[in-house]
Amino acid sequence: MYNDPDIKRHSPGNIILGVILITIGVVVLFVITVTLIDDKCYNDATTWLPVYPNATVTSVTFDYFRAWGLGETVMELSSPDDRITVNTWYANTMEEIGKQYSSRGLADTDVQIRNNPNGAGSLIILYSACANS
Repeated sequence: MYNDPDIKRHSPGNIILGVILITIGVVVLFVITVTLIDDKCYNDATTWLPVYPNATVTSVTFDYFRAWGLGETVMELSSPDDRITVNTWYANTMEEIGKQYSSRGLADTDVQIRNNPNGAGSLIILYSACANS
């Protein structure tokens, strides 16, 4: 067998160290990417889903790291104001937000306003889905 002295042999320890460093690099890049996307989702969702003034948060559910970040978030609020007043406020507010921002960003958002089934006032449902497909 030909044995070239210029060819360096790689020891198993060096190969294992190389695999470990590559794995760490991939994990670090993944964490940075997920963090940046989550932050973008949060900023987009909170921009396009303002909380109605004097509304009370009754529940918040989300399926990843935090509300309004990656995945789906649903926030329910109750307000003593009637549905028409709340709807008018959201329509005006969304129009103003639309004038400031040309893009909706990563977050797919929705606002639903209903009569409060538990009494007077209204129920507001804010929904966001971001980078979850």
